[in-house]
Amino acid sequence: AWANGRKVSVTETGTLKVNATQALGDGKAELFVGGSWMLDIPAGCTLTVHALRDKATGKYLPSGTYGKAGSGAKHTNLSAHFAGDGLLCVRRRCTTLSFR
Repeated sequence: AWANGRKVSVTETGTLKVNATQALGDGKAELFVGGSWMLDIPAGCTLTVHALRDKATGKYLPSGTYGKAGSGAKHTNLSAHFAGDGLLCVRRRCTTLSFR
């Protein structure tokens, strides 16, 4: 399991390859993505994260399951960023508060 903190970035041409459902620990990690990122999750695995965030815009993506077309994921709009037939489960959509 991932033991290096709660924030994981996959950006530019980087690929995060996992081989276990709890590869990022207890599902409380925040996953930052950007550029031509790629997640390689094998069939039968569901990688769970607390939140999915676009590193360039800072915006959080909706909760639910993500994967490539035909994987059974709710969100397949990011299909080009997925290798393997596994799923990414995003537990919740976070909110960014700005105080002025």
